[in-house]
Order: sequence, then structure tokens, then C-alpha cells
Amino acid sequence: RDGLIQTLELIQHSQFASSWQKLIYDKFDDVKMIKKDVFKRRRSLALEFPLDRGVELREIPELTIKLAKLYSKMSERTILRDLDELLQLELIYKENGLYFSNTSLIRQMISLSRDSLIINNGN
Repeated sequence: RDGLIQTLELIQHSQFASSWQKLIYDKFDDVKMIKKDVFKRRRSLALEFPLDRGVELREIPELTIKLAKLYSKMSERTILRDLDELLQLELIYKENGLYFSNTSLIRQMISLSRDSLIINNGN
């Protein structure tokens, strides 16, 4: 039974991560691309952002190897501009000096689909 619960948790985590990635791509579909490299860097930042904890500004270039490569020659000001874009897209939020993935967007979508399922099955 414990194995079944662990498997279910793994599947749910995987579905959550996939839904989060899809949301990021959907949000960036609505962004007007001025410079392709800036667009891709910001989208990569969103995709590489941790889902389970907040991060300080200084940690961002060290979160993943991909981000280290992208931000190795960038100033802190560039990182702040990229974070500002993610804040405007509501993909992240800032609280007490830490930046967090705004996973509540996915949780709301899951809740809405569950409610819809319950309503549709109740008819």
C-alpha cells in the first residue's frame, strides 16, 4: 500500500510539473518578442525556477547549470529586469526578499477542474 501511495505522489508531482511548464509556455505565447535571446532567457528562468522554495536574488545564477551559463556575463540589473517580467506575468511573486514560483495558479486550475468534474458528474 505504501508503494501505491508513493507511486501516486510521484505521478501527481510529475503532472503538476508538466502543468506548470505548460502554463509558462502559454504565458510566454502572449509576450511580444522584441529580442529572441532575451525572450528565451526569461522563459528559461521561469522554467528553471524551483517550485518548492523561495530564492534570493544572488542565488538565481547558481540555481542550475543552464542559468549559470545564461547569466554568467549578465549584471544584477539584467536579472532584476528578467524577474520583473516574470512578476508582471504573475509566474513568480516576491515575499520578504525571496522570489517564489506562483504555483497557486496551477492549484487554482486544478481546483476549478475538480469542481467542474464534480458538477458535471452530479448531473
